[in-house]
Amino acid sequence: MTDIARSRPAMTALWYGFSVGPVAWAVHIVGSAALVQYSCNDHRWRWTLHALTVGTAVPTAIGLAICLGIARRVPDPEDAGSPGGRTDFLAKVGALTAAISLALILLEGSYVLFLHRCG
Repeated sequence: MTDIARSRPAMTALWYGFSVGPVAWAVHIVGSAALVQYSCNDHRWRWTLHALTVGTAVPTAIGLAICLGIARRVPDPEDAGSPGGRTDFLAKVGALTAAISLALILLEGSYVLFLHRCG
């Protein structure tokens, strides 16, 4: 088996980890904006905001774990002019992006715990 064939699953996982954070954050912020009026009108809808937070935080945390795992396994430093260096760089940037996205999702989801009345 060639190196390219062996690296395809790892690259697919890397790109998942690299891109899932911003996509999940966008889904969370748009979904929260769409559901907040239902939550204000009927408190039985509040669970949907919590479910949206969990449903977007979990894939983002998985993407973060994937990127961190790949960054630990790659032997080349990120400044090496090799495919391993590129992979290391993408894994570290993906981990940072996923961590920031996860923090934003959890921060935006936490306001639901503190809102008791809508204005």
